[in-house]
Amino acid sequence: MCALSATLRSKPKWWTKYTDPEIHARWKQEAAGAVPPFGDISLKEEEVDYVLDELSHFAALRDTNTGIEASVSVRGRSRSQKCTSSLL
Repeated sequence: MCALSATLRSKPKWWTKYTDPEIHARWKQEAAGAVPPFGDISLKEEEVDYVLDELSHFAALRDTNTGIEASVSVRGRSRSQKCTSSLL
């Protein structure tokens, strides 16, 4: 589930894309029952729904002025978005 979340949140402008019903449905279809790269095991539909619902919480943590986001560690590797702020 963490790998799917990190994969989705690595997409450009994921914080707006996840609200589009067509994109949301496509992401769900692609992830439900998919084999890796979303992890070592296939995810159940309920688990994919959880990850997709969780995106709203990650979007709320994103600083719209700086572009800084919460990061997640996947298997000991840290993944964080690039800072795109002109302030840096």
